[in-house]
Amino acid sequence: MAQKIKIIETPPGSAPEYIRKQWVGMEFTILAGMDDGSGLRTGIQNAGGYKVSTEVIREVIQKKGNKEFCNFWEPYLSASHFIFKKEVCKEL
Repeated sequence: MAQKIKIIETPPGSAPEYIRKQWVGMEFTILAGMDDGSGLRTGIQNAGGYKVSTEVIREVIQKKGNKEFCNFWEPYLSASHFIFKKEVCKEL
């Protein structure tokens, strides 16, 4: 069974806070392995965190239905994955 996380606090990063706050409550299946620096770090503060594929992220944020949130992140979804700081996530 794939391991999942839930974002429980606003992740750090360079995006505006009102955008980053919208991650809270989202659940993602994570990729195996640790952050190797090859994906998109949603802020250097997330280094070493959980890796989530951009395919999974795209699916979840489209279901959320917030056009502004989706439009903000769309240009970044060409990366292989995003990194979410461990301290803002809960393992499910």
